[in-house]
Amino acid sequence: MTGNRGLGQWCRDRKVSTKVLAVAAVAIAGTVTTGILSITGIGALQNSRNTEIAKVLPYSTNLNAAALAAKAAANDERGFLLKGDASFSKEAFGRKEKVDGALAAAREVADSAEASRVEAIQAATDKWFAALRSEFALYADQPAAATTLALGANRDLRKAYETLLAQEIDYADAALLKGKEFDATVSRTRTLVTVMASTALVLAVVAALYVARLLVQPLRRVGQVLDRVAEGDLSGDLQVHQRDEIGAMADSLRRATGTLRQTVTDLGEHAQTLAAEAEALAQTSRHSSANAEQGAQQAATVAESAATMSHNIQTVAAGAEEMGASIREISQSATQAAQVASRAVEVTSATSAVMAKLNESSAEIGDVIKTITAIAEQTNLLALNATIEAA
Repeated sequence: MTGNRGLGQWCRDRKVSTKVLAVAAVAIAGTVTTGILSITGIGALQNSRNTEIAKVLPYSTNLNAAALAAKAAANDERGFLLKGDASFSKEAFGRKEKVDGALAAAREVADSAEASRVEAIQAATDKWFAALRSEFALYADQPAAATTLALGANRDLRKAYETLLAQEIDYADAALLKGKEFDATVSRTRTLVTVMASTALVLAVVAALYVARLLVQPLRRVGQVLDRVAEGDLSGDLQVHQRDEIGAMADSLRRATGTLRQTVTDLGEHAQTLAAEAEALAQTSRHSSANAEQGAQQAATVAESAATMSHNIQTVAAGAEEMGASIREISQSATQAAQVASRAVEVTSATSAVMAKLNESSAEIGDVIKTITAIAEQTNLLALNATIEAA
């Protein structure tokens, strides 16, 4: 975290609401700048147009002044022809100075094309005033011819300059009307740009705040649930109901916490089952230990009995051995007696009596041997049973 502390990291560390509002601020600044530049540009256009109008207005005014002066000169012509009064002729030629002055003023504010048209008007008026001078001179001697000239050729000259003046005045008036329309368009456009920029500004602020709220509130809820999960509390439930990326994240977290809750519940149940099984196993172990102790005691008893029986068997075996020794001695005695019998016939009767007694003793010895054999077999059987029980 401390290894990358540039501008990018600083931007990443800002809150979501700050980031959204920063983007909105950039858009708002762009909108405001565009609006200001638009209004400034419109004002510049209006100023430029006003400059043109300021030029066209005196141009039109001077043309109209020239037309009025020429019209007044034509009226003086009619007065002179009706009465022959020299004052009318004098006033008529006095009008020419006004016409020439107005046309000169119009040329000063005109562009090249307009100046050429003003020159044409000047030439037409000069031609008419020259004809008018000839007409007035002719009137002194030939009034009828002067009247005919006034109604003929001079009238055509007057119509020529009047036509040129009327066309140029219409051109100037049209330019003035366009200026007025332009002013109206400028005012309307300025108002529209101002209203649209203000509306866009308000909507941008409201939209930025609303979007920031849509992002921040669910993120805070997700953070609160994650904090509770970190503390071991899996009972938190997300109240996020939207279908964007944040809603998908909330659904994933909701499924994860549900799975963890189920896992913990299963682990608790398995732990209880394992505890019960362990208790049963401990009880079985206690029973097995008791049974083993009892078996050990019984085995010790059997072993003790076997030891006693073995001692008895050893005693019987010793008696049997002594009996065998006695039998061997008796047999030796019998053998000696037979030898004595064979040697001493004279003592046969006495020996026969002794042999009879020996036979009885032998029979008794045989019975004793059978008894000892039976006791040995029973002793072996008891020893075998004791070994089986001990096992």
